[in-house]
Amino acid sequence: MVKHKFVAYLGAVLVAAISPASAQEQLRVYILDRIGTTSLDRDGYGCFDPLAALRLDSDVVDGFVGNDTRDNFGVGSCAELLSGTSVDGAQRITIKNQTFLRGAVAGGNVTVYMPNWSAALANATDGYNETHMNTANPVQQIAADLRVRVAAYQQCLRESEELEQRIVDYNERAEAIDPKRAVTGSRLVRGGGASPVFQIILPDEEFRELFAEAQNLQADIDAHNQRCAEFQDGITLDQDYLAFFESTQ
Repeated sequence: MVKHKFVAYLGAVLVAAISPASAQEQLRVYILDRIGTTSLDRDGYGCFDPLAALRLDSDVVDGFVGNDTRDNFGVGSCAELLSGTSVDGAQRITIKNQTFLRGAVAGGNVTVYMPNWSAALANATDGYNETHMNTANPVQQIAADLRVRVAAYQQCLRESEELEQRIVDYNERAEAIDPKRAVTGSRLVRGGGASPVFQIILPDEEFRELFAEAQNLQADIDAHNQRCAEFQDGITLDQDYLAFFESTQ
């Protein structure tokens, strides 16, 4: 009974809805300049999905941040890249006559597309545009909020794994106990005849401790479920964002 009860409490928390980036289309990429390994001199913005990068660039150049761009930052298809971020194999490219810096971040595991106005490089800063960066300011808070939420989500996953291991350990010890040794049943007689049966629980001290452990474990599970309720159905997250996020921890 304990085993099923605990598993039922934890099961939903472990579900993660990790979605791929938005649908792709055929794009022609033209390389303007091969920069090589470089780093960012200032904070900037980039996208792991080239379509999202095109939208970000178009929005900001037109002087606003649209809902699609906000949504892309909200699920991690785009992110803030902090000053000092290393970019490997950096190239200046054009897609649909829009200029980007393309390179690998997160230890080479993720390709990022930074609008040219956002890429202040240690060895090539001429494309950086402060006015456009100011226009893009609203996405900074969206990116920060996502980082906080993903950190909380990751913590909930770690807690779930720890709780599940505690449950396994508890169940193994509980199932090893001979039920006949765990409790003693006693009939109480009233008025000289058979009265309703009352069961008196007389656990040995080791079982009393096990029962207290079960109560503490259930309390920890309840607290975890309350704290992590918002992640019961997982979160929608660009598949490249998690690699990027973990590389910056």
